[in-house]
Amino acid sequence: MFNFFKFGKTNFIPSDINKGMMSSNFCTFKLGETLTLPENINCLICYKDKIYYSLESGSHKLSRESLLDLYEKQSKNNKKLKKLKIDFYFINKKTFSYNFSYIDKVPINDKLTKILFDVKIDLNVSDNKLFYKFVVFDWASADSYHTEELVLNYVELGIRNYFLKRKLSGSTISANQQTELEEKLTKHLNNVGLEFRNLELKLTPKTKIVVAPAPKGSFFDVEIPSFNNIENHINVKENLNEIEETKTNIVDQTTQIDYTNNETFTNESAQQNLCPICKCKLITGSPYCHRCGYKI
Repeated sequence: MFNFFKFGKTNFIPSDINKGMMSSNFCTFKLGETLTLPENINCLICYKDKIYYSLESGSHKLSRESLLDLYEKQSKNNKKLKKLKIDFYFINKKTFSYNFSYIDKVPINDKLTKILFDVKIDLNVSDNKLFYKFVVFDWASADSYHTEELVLNYVELGIRNYFLKRKLSGSTISANQQTELEEKLTKHLNNVGLEFRNLELKLTPKTKIVVAPAPKGSFFDVEIPSFNNIENHINVKENLNEIEETKTNIVDQTTQIDYTNNETFTNESAQQNLCPICKCKLITGSPYCHRCGYKI
């Protein structure tokens, strides 16, 4: 607000316009204000998805006379209208350099091969209205970030389409293929109001990733038996069975010792109503222990 009273004008231009090809500002302004466009910056004045005026670099007074069509559209016989609603779309006409990479499968020697494409390209806007329609179709409130994203995706699509039906003999392209690619890409970009100044393309085959062996002692370090030493594993299994039988015998012997030690069923145990073998509480009137089967 302080700057408005100090300089007598409003800054309509968004701060990110120098970072990308297009940005926007939707606002209501007072008739008579001045719009100053820096070098390489153009402006499209729109309202409800319709382009009314196209402005080049320089100073422009936003008055009733200069915006008569837009004024009549919004006034509707209101001759005292002092403010207008406008959608400003600012376009940066300078050349931008972009670097990006993507991975695709292309036929090399009649075999699909995974290739890393490194792309370096210089782009600029050649047709303001075509470029505006291209961006606004996806992002009505355009900014430099989303504009760049759309442009690079469109360039990548053009390169992908070219190599889709091209058979290569190696990871490099010939001079004729480079020329053909540039011609195809030129038509592809002109459709949306863009052109490129320079294109550099590098193709690198992607090799398979070799997974390092798991460190010893980890839970991945498991030895899988082979058929060559299957007899050793059978012997080990037999030994394990013997150990298991030994454990069972030990349990039986322990039970027999407990039975011998408690062979005399004292009156005290009877009064407590406990089994002399497993010490489980007996069910009153039952001739057997319901847990170990001892005959009372």
